[in-house]
Amino acid sequence: MTELEFLKELKEVLYKILSNGQKYSFASINIPKKDEDFYKFAESYLIQRPKYKNEYLFDIDGENFSIKLNLDKEINKWFENNNIPKYIKDLNYSEFERVSVLLFRKLFGTNIIEEHKASGDDGIDFYGKYTGNGLEISGFTNFFETNNWYIGQVKQYTKTIGTNYIRELLGTLELARHKIWSTKIQYENLTPKPYETIVPIFLTSSRYSKIVITIAEKFNIKLLDDIDLIFWLTIIYKADLEKLKKDLVNFGK
Repeated sequence: MTELEFLKELKEVLYKILSNGQKYSFASINIPKKDEDFYKFAESYLIQRPKYKNEYLFDIDGENFSIKLNLDKEINKWFENNNIPKYIKDLNYSEFERVSVLLFRKLFGTNIIEEHKASGDDGIDFYGKYTGNGLEISGFTNFFETNNWYIGQVKQYTKTIGTNYIRELLGTLELARHKIWSTKIQYENLTPKPYETIVPIFLTSSRYSKIVITIAEKFNIKLLDDIDLIFWLTIIYKADLEKLKKDLVNFGK
């Protein structure tokens, strides 16, 4: 089993954990008991997830390689009988992009965040300046830095995200810095000052290759996946799927 194959299995396990808040054992798949590389790979993936009160959200039991949620009682209840993971898993491409953009609109709390169509979007699915005036979940994540601009690309995908997508995102970042677009009015609200930082975000339902993770660390690209999407939506909506769906219906009105 390769690391990427293992990561695919790991994400399936995390979906199950996020659906019921329970501990899950990897006894059903063949993992070498003494293979420290797999343990390290799993830990390196998990510690990239959001934190709650500066604590990682997952604990790993190295003896039988099991994983469990590590959350305070005040929010742990939201992950019991949580229907959001299955909902996210069943979305098509346009729905996945829409719910992802809704998430960032909630986090940023500004109408500057916009959704663009697949054609002629210059590689940007959403953008905005994070002022800290959005939904108050600062205890849950320190992911954003105030007064930074963020541009994001969303891709629902089944294969591993390779460097071609990241190169495209970095190219979009340079265009944004120089205000070079295919249409003049498309990003009229994207107005960073020369001294302001623009941070690229890539959100996917798939996996990232090792080289992509290395590039992202070097160029300060925020890499997210469907696990992050489920976490934040569960916290924001307190696992109320119907409320999430209602917001999606009203999205953009």
